Amino acid sequence: MKIAIVGTAPQFIEAPFNDPSWEIWTVAGLFNKAPRIDRLFELHNKKDMAEFVEAQVGYTEYAKGIKDKLVLRESHETYPDATVFDFKYYLNKYGPRFASSISWMLAEAIEKGATEIGIFGVNMTHDSEYEYQRPSACYFCGIAVGMGIKIHIPKSSDLLLVPVQYGYEDEPLAVISARQKKAEAIQNIQIASDSARHYEGDKRYYEGVRDAFENFERSWIR
Repeated sequence: MKIAIVGTAPQFIEAPFNDPSWEIWTVAGLFNKAPRIDRLFELHNKKDMAEFVEAQVGYTEYAKGIKDKLVLRESHETYPDATVFDFKYYLNKYGPRFASSISWMLAEAIEKGATEIGIFGVNMTHDSEYEYQRPSACYFCGIAVGMGIKIHIPKSSDLLLVPVQYGYEDEPLAVISARQKKAEAIQNIQIASDSARHYEGDKRYYEGVRDAFENFERSWIR
């Protein structure tokens, strides 16, 4: 069984929608964008569903129509045929390792006997609100690989990206240069901080330089 877990990042378009050998599992944000959906996971509580999900035009009608292919956090009077997700089963099996819908979906795919799992439209980059979710997703990818499940992640995704293999490869010169320039910016911040208020503009400028190079560096070395 091949299961594609599809998030809402732009790379979702790389998912194998046109290949019937893959099941497509996705989230509510793609209900009207994905060409094909086999299971739709909506694991928010009823309050958040009403505010952020059901407010989308056409969602409620669509979700009712897919019946048990809709997977919810709890039973819901609007969707009587939906499947209620078994959180306790996975918590008992794996412990408190779930930081996102993607993590729960990965555990479910493993449990369902997937032989291949593709992850599309999922980045969880270091400079986004989803950064804290990344270790959890990586954890379940590791479990899958350890069980002999083949993992597919598009090259355009940051998930599991390790640009430099520690101890085997040298850092790119661009990263070394960025680190040096960041150090210079930090030094100049201190100089500007020690100066009079007249130099507050300089301080803000060098803080911006530092942040820019720090972000560049972190995108390579995590």
